[in-house]
Amino acid sequence: MDSTDAEREYAEVRSEVRRIWHSVLPAETPDDDQGFFECGGSSIGMVKLLSLLNTRFPGAFTLVDLYEKPTIKLQARHLLAAAGMRTGPARPRLAARQRLAEMRRERRGAE
Repeated sequence: MDSTDAEREYAEVRSEVRRIWHSVLPAETPDDDQGFFECGGSSIGMVKLLSLLNTRFPGAFTLVDLYEKPTIKLQARHLLAAAGMRTGPARPRLAARQRLAEMRRERRGAE
């Protein structure tokens, strides 16, 4: 995967995270660098965000992750890191969606 593919993948994941945020904070249009609570989010909203993110990206976040990564940008990077997008060039990388799908299948198989 070259840098253009990685940038496109990051933009797609960031867009999906932004869409999920919008379902929790419909009156807001947060900047990718704004924190969830800065955008008017609440503790209950954070739990709802966690649920929606983990519905879309199973097992990718804990509540602590969301407090440590309170922005759209940081959450998108977290997803890419969880999908193995930070590996070096010697190891072939899968698109984030493919890796997350693999993680979902592995998790379901362990249950």
